[in-house]
Amino acid sequence: MSDGFRSIEESNRARARKGNLVAPGGQSPHNYGSAFDCGVYKNGGQALSRAEWTEFTREVQRRSGNITWGGDFKSKSCEVWHFELSDWRKYKTA
Repeated sequence: MSDGFRSIEESNRARARKGNLVAPGGQSPHNYGSAFDCGVYKNGGQALSRAEWTEFTREVQRRSGNITWGGDFKSKSCEVWHFELSDWRKYKTA
C-alpha cells in the first residue's frame, strides 16, 4: 500500500507536485479514510498487466460489493492503483 489516509494539507501538497492526478484537499476520498492506493505484483516483483489488474479488481469488487476502481475512471486519468469506497461522499465531513 502506498497511500491511505491523507490530510487535506497533504493532498494540497501532493497536488502541487503531481498536478491534476491528485484531487484538491477536501475533494478526495483519501481525506476521509475512504481510499487507498496500492501496487500488486507477481512473484519476482513483476508488475501486473492491465488485464491482470482488471481480473484482480473484479475479484476485490465481487468480495466487497462497495469498491470503485480507479482503472474504471472515465472522467479522469486511469489509476489502476486506486481503490475507493463507492459511497465515500457520505463520510465527507468538511
